Amino acid sequence: MELEITDEDLRFEEEVQRTPYKVTAWQRYLGHKQQGDFRTLAVLYERALQRVPFSYKLWKQYLDMRRQRLVGKNPLHWSEDYRKMELCYERALLYLRKMPRIWLDYCGFIMEVPDVTTIRRVFDRALRALPVTLHERVWQVYLGWAARVGGVTGKR
Repeated sequence: MELEITDEDLRFEEEVQRTPYKVTAWQRYLGHKQQGDFRTLAVLYERALQRVPFSYKLWKQYLDMRRQRLVGKNPLHWSEDYRKMELCYERALLYLRKMPRIWLDYCGFIMEVPDVTTIRRVFDRALRALPVTLHERVWQVYLGWAARVGGVTGKR
């Protein structure tokens, strides 16, 4: 999808063309487009993340925006959107593997999906990726989920 550039956008577009690896330039542009529709913002975030893929700020904002759209939606009826969200988390983790907040957000998101094995595997990956000093944060969420689910929490 192409981004429609208006006269008001021109100043921001020129700035990101001039300094494409500067997070603040992208944030100003995104702030300017904040009242736009979801697709426009998604395209802009995707462009920004192509240029600065290791930016925690941009990934966090993008993931939060995408996840907000799924609040209150049934994962079974909106499975395609849930799958896209899952893929966004996976892409973020390619670059930000050691960020506990991204892992915890992903774990919180994936707990909404009715697939126990997938949930368990995401938690296991988080524990393998993060340093031991951060495991307690993951275990609190993991054990809370396991207690709610009860019984066997995965296939062998």
